[in-house]
Amino acid sequence: MKRILVVVLSLLMLATAGCQAAPEPVVVTDPAPTDTPAPTSTPTPAPAPTPTPVPTPTPVPEPTRATIMVVGDLLCLGAQISAAKKGSSYEFDYCFDEIRDTISSADLAIGNLETLVADGYPYTSTSSKKSSATPAPSDSGAPEPPEEPAASPPSDGEATTPSSAGLAKRISPPVTAVPALETETPAASPSSSGNPRINAPESFLTAVLGAGFDVLTNANNHIYDYGADGLIKTMNKLDEYGVPHTGAYAEPEDKKPLIVDVKGIKLGVLAYTNVLNNKPNSRNAYMVDRYKEELVADDIQAAREAGADYIIVCIHWGNEHTHKPTSGQRKMAAFIANAGADIILGAHPHCTQPFESIETERGAVPVLYSLGNFISSMGQTIHKDGVIVSMVLEKAADTGETKLADLSYVPTLCAESDKGRFVVYPADAASLKGSPIESRLAASRKRTIDVLTENVARAQ
Repeated sequence: MKRILVVVLSLLMLATAGCQAAPEPVVVTDPAPTDTPAPTSTPTPAPAPTPTPVPTPTPVPEPTRATIMVVGDLLCLGAQISAAKKGSSYEFDYCFDEIRDTISSADLAIGNLETLVADGYPYTSTSSKKSSATPAPSDSGAPEPPEEPAASPPSDGEATTPSSAGLAKRISPPVTAVPALETETPAASPSSSGNPRINAPESFLTAVLGAGFDVLTNANNHIYDYGADGLIKTMNKLDEYGVPHTGAYAEPEDKKPLIVDVKGIKLGVLAYTNVLNNKPNSRNAYMVDRYKEELVADDIQAAREAGADYIIVCIHWGNEHTHKPTSGQRKMAAFIANAGADIILGAHPHCTQPFESIETERGAVPVLYSLGNFISSMGQTIHKDGVIVSMVLEKAADTGETKLADLSYVPTLCAESDKGRFVVYPADAASLKGSPIESRLAASRKRTIDVLTENVARAQ
């Protein structure tokens, strides 16, 4: 019975349990595995192509540039000396007050010193005039002036240097030296050619240098006016002031091409004269560079061999008081150009003459037949006009080639003031306005441009 009861109870319990809501099974599930994407390698950015290095261009060095200015005759005549007299001395600085800035602006300025600066000889006289017999043109084939008598050779042991003892052995005929006077200077007698002898006080030279001139040429018809002694004293005076010069020489060993370094450009300066008032004897012939084709050709070659990058030939030639070059001048110019000169600049006519260009195998060579007077007291209008030739030279840094980059000229006027003083004025376009002598400068400028034109060089 008990067994039956237990069974019944068990069944009842089972039934009761079956009637109750079956509890939700607690299902613990692992989260569904997330698909882990296959590891992808981060693409390494492709390196940018290395640009082919472009070489930095080496800067081309700037060429060297230098401005060279050249003027014509620097004369010291009697009226100039009288006007410059100040007490017991002479003062010429005022002559260049109006032109000093122009000349000083050049890297190198060259002038033709057509006077001696010889102590003990008379200064140029105001009364000295040419004889009525005008000398024949310098290139006309006329007879040359008489040669000075040959000097006696020195005995053994006698010096030939320009000392007071040696000079006497090289001067023939001897010239009686006139003591320098503080107040009055004896008048200079004319030379054998009938031309006045030209000799300046030392203060004229210092005024020229103070105006900005760096190099002086001396090959002209007045360089032998007082013979060997006057020439030597002048050369020694230039040396005393440290002035490079050429065309006349105190000693044979001085006779060599002048090479001047201008900002790294080696400039050759040669000077010759085709006319002399007094002719040195054969012993003293070396003292003056007289125009001879062989000499010119040899000098140009020697200058090139000495390293000259550019060669200026200055020459004293032609007929005075005319704007027209002679056939002789043109013939000489053609030879000089073909011998290797780079530019030819003439003087002696005391007035301007034209610019021309000569074609050679090396290219065109400019020639100005006459630059005219720069400073003088010559009275005619034709004598008052002059020019400053301005050259800009350019030397390439890589090749060393030197060329003429620019060629121009500044017209000038040497005017007499109301005080009787002789002053050089620039007559370039910029200088005209406001000048107290504007109309005179304008007229001078026009005259000069009419003669030179602007076919070869432009007028400033």
